[in-house]
Amino acid sequence: MTSLAQQCSADGENIPVDQFCELLESIVLLLRGMGSMMSTAFSDVAEKAEIMRRNKKFMLELLQKAHAISLNATIDEEIALGVIECNGDNNKKKLDKSKYTSWEGTYNSTGRNLVRMWWLTKFLTKLLDNLINQHNLSLVSSCQDAYTAGFADHHPWLVRKGAGLAMMAAGQKEALIAKWGVTNVEEARPALEHFTKLRDQLHQLLSSRNLLDLP
Repeated sequence: MTSLAQQCSADGENIPVDQFCELLESIVLLLRGMGSMMSTAFSDVAEKAEIMRRNKKFMLELLQKAHAISLNATIDEEIALGVIECNGDNNKKKLDKSKYTSWEGTYNSTGRNLVRMWWLTKFLTKLLDNLINQHNLSLVSSCQDAYTAGFADHHPWLVRKGAGLAMMAAGQKEALIAKWGVTNVEEARPALEHFTKLRDQLHQLLSSRNLLDLP
């Protein structure tokens, strides 16, 4: 995971789609180590990775874009095509009627999904920071604090309640560290550094295009 985070954060102007999707999938595996309820709470992460992959394939095959098209370029293309706000369910509200039966009618934008994954990087960086630097915090408290930093402001009450229950079942810090395959949580510090850099790059990407509040 550390290597993927490093690859994704190497160039904030050209964040690679494939490596970013692989990183999301590795995060899912990490969260599974925190119990079934935590895994369920973040079950849509893998789905969003698949959406981003599908959109890249669409850009390559139908729009004849370069194979190395980045997340940044994908989002700029979605803005130019007028589909950046589409989430697959709201498309008829966002599009002209002439596009209802075209590809735009079912398009689920990378930009919209990336906003949610930016929230995830805020959660993960805070969680890693707590585990590495706040030794007095339990895993449950670390997760709760990270959830507040990353997701709480964006989720309705019912979702926050469910996430709270999931975090209560997160288990013990020592057991999680063992499942991650490290002997000391300090070994995760490079991952924290790369995730922090990536978090800030995603914020810059989205904020510079006024996309932080995409529905």
